Amino acid sequence: LGRGSYPPRQDRASSYAHATVHESRASAAAGVLRLRRFRRIGSVHAGNPALSGNLAICSIAAYVLSKHDFPGKKLFNEVIIISLMFSGAVTIIANYLTLSWLGFIDSYWAIIVPAWAQTLGLYLMKKFIDSMVHDSMVEAARIDGAGELTIFARIVMPIGVFIFSQSKIVETMGTSGMTGE
Repeated sequence: LGRGSYPPRQDRASSYAHATVHESRASAAAGVLRLRRFRRIGSVHAGNPALSGNLAICSIAAYVLSKHDFPGKKLFNEVIIISLMFSGAVTIIANYLTLSWLGFIDSYWAIIVPAWAQTLGLYLMKKFIDSMVHDSMVEAARIDGAGELTIFARIVMPIGVFIFSQSKIVETMGTSGMTGE
């Protein structure tokens, strides 16, 4: 057998040292695998509620901003566009102070709640609903007696399934970056 074989042919300290190093590397590799598995589980626990909440909030808000008239609608749209101009690095201190004030530091809520307020998905969904869901379709549904939730669930959601999935992919990349994956 070659150098460093186990069990050693001779009682030499170098053979035992090599075997010990080999075993410690194996246990270190097992520890790394456990850590990666934990990160994956942590990412799932934080990522799914974050993305599901973001999708629900953004899709409903996009529908309301796109198809309803209310006071302040133009201001909301401008705030959304302005918020897209700031990177996360610019607002990191304000975000930390807000999360600290809410008591979310060192918890999954520190990843989940900020994901609900990301505006890129909202902007993309609003523009898609503006262009693909025509006002005549919404008016026809209202004339037929459909409520707002029915219009959203049976007209907007089936048409917007592609933009919703694209938005979820974009938000997944951002959220998994927060969890350290």
